[in-house]
Amino acid sequence: MALAGLDPMSCSRLTGEIYSSRGDYSAEGLFDWERSWLESDLCPPPARVLIGGAGTGRELVHLARAGYELVAFDPAPAFVRKAAQRLQTPACLTFLEGGYEALAQPDTRGQLRFAQSIRAHAPYDGVLLGWGSLTHVAGEEQRRRLLIALRALCPRGPILASVWMRGDDTEIHRSRAFRLGWEIGRRLHPGAPARTRPHPGDHVISRAGFGHYFTRAEIHALAEATGHRLTREPPGPYSGVFPHFTLMPAEARPE
Repeated sequence: MALAGLDPMSCSRLTGEIYSSRGDYSAEGLFDWERSWLESDLCPPPARVLIGGAGTGRELVHLARAGYELVAFDPAPAFVRKAAQRLQTPACLTFLEGGYEALAQPDTRGQLRFAQSIRAHAPYDGVLLGWGSLTHVAGEEQRRRLLIALRALCPRGPILASVWMRGDDTEIHRSRAFRLGWEIGRRLHPGAPARTRPHPGDHVISRAGFGHYFTRAEIHALAEATGHRLTREPPGPYSGVFPHFTLMPAEARPE
């Protein structure tokens, strides 16, 4: 994959198209770590929760049954259509087609309409970024913009996210084809931002699109840069549990 020629928006569109083309995505129910995490860190119902990267509604179904009021979105059109067919609950105020980039930095009329639709239901009491979805946001600046935008929508509640992770100072192993694609992209797009090599955590997987493998240090830096503190630390890449963490506003302290 010639990543050198793709900006963050292009990476997001690529990922959305890959997921949307998958006809076999049928994950159901919550994992044990998710159930425990949501019960512990998400504000109790009734509360209004924004779910990003909602897929076909896996997390939404659980939260609707628990008594939450929900607004959800996903960038993959096929997932949104499937969700509309299977989710018949008044608990879901709306399920929109759109991606994180449209919240982080809307630059088209469609993205602006999407962002306005999300804001119309604000403020939210909590935000859940669907299973691993934050990992698909390309570029440090886009991730910072996203968390700042989400905090404006949810001024006081928690933001829950799960991501791919790597060990500190570890670079993700890449195939020869990946390295060749990077070099081809760099040569084909000489006007692209000057990057002689991909970020150590950036990767592309054929069935998942772009993804960034975080380190603990990166998660802490992202939290600090966006005015957050971690109230739940990620368990790490080799713990046997999918890495997840919880953010609260830095100024919000337990009473």
